[in-house]
Parts: sequence; structure tokens; C-alpha cells
Amino acid sequence: VFLRNDLDEILAAADRLRFRTKLYTHGNFIDDARVEMLVRRHVGEVQISFYSVDPCIHEQVTRVPGSHAKSIAAIDKLVAAGIRVLLACPLTRFNFGETRELTAFAKARKIPIKFSPQIQPTYGGELHTLSTAVPSCELPNIFLEPWNESTVREFADVPEARFDDRPNCGAARSVVYINPI
Repeated sequence: VFLRNDLDEILAAADRLRFRTKLYTHGNFIDDARVEMLVRRHVGEVQISFYSVDPCIHEQVTRVPGSHAKSIAAIDKLVAAGIRVLLACPLTRFNFGETRELTAFAKARKIPIKFSPQIQPTYGGELHTLSTAVPSCELPNIFLEPWNESTVREFADVPEARFDDRPNCGAARSVVYINPI
């Protein structure tokens, strides 16, 4: 979404219409100027895909050298600016043993984290991504870990909503999806 030249205009329009905005990103293009724009446009949440506390594993997934450091920098800049951050951690055969470390990473920053073992085919319908799924025999062990949602919520210091009078659910009246391309 940060590759769009018109992102500021889109967010300005959303802000004028009093939309709650939530952006999904890996965070690699978030710099100080973009953080200022997100604050100015009252973005409610930025969900950042984060794959591992280990740079090698994170970059094995992203296939982008330096992406781990950029994602962490974006997370820290957003948190410092008071923007709600949610870490989205798809669990794969590469990182499923790191749930405690990933939870500690989020806890240290007082941000919520969500894990999902669901791996989808590519948008083009290719199935090779399914080979990265967590082995099904490991799923019960993962979901019996003490990092479940109630534990995570205990340490999440989530900033207050920027506009308390905005409804939480805007389905069919205030929801729009912007193609990132």
C-alpha cells in the first residue's frame, strides 16, 4: 500500500468520511514522513506481517535482504507515534517453534500479536506455498501454548481509538478496500 503515490489522498478522503482505517503492510516502506502522514490522517491501526525474531528466518520468508530490520524499525516508529500496531505472524514450518520468542517481542513493545497457521495458495493460484504449512501433528502443541489470545491481551497497551464516536463496525456503509497496486 505504501507504493501508491496517492496514498495520502486516499487516507485524506477516508479521514474526511470518518472511516476507521487499518493498513496491512510488511513495514519496509514506513519512514518518519509516512508515520507523520498516518498520524495526520488518523489511521486507526497498522497490521505488520512479521515472521520471526531471527532475521535469517524472517528474510527466508520475505526473500528481501534487510527486511527484518526495516520491519522492526517501522514497528518501533509507529508505536512511538502512538499508532496502534498489530503483529500478524503466519506460522510456518520455519517459525512455529518461535511462538514464545515472538510473543516476548510483542510483549516488550506492548503490542498485540496474532498467530495463524493458515497458509494460502498464491494470488495466482499456485500451490507451492502450502508446502510451508506447519505439520498438522504440531498444531495441538502450538495452540496449547500459554501465549493464547487472553495472555496476549494482558500486556497489549493499545492506544485509545482516535475518534470515539466512530462505529466499530462499518460493514456495508463505511468499508472500502484499496488495491495496493
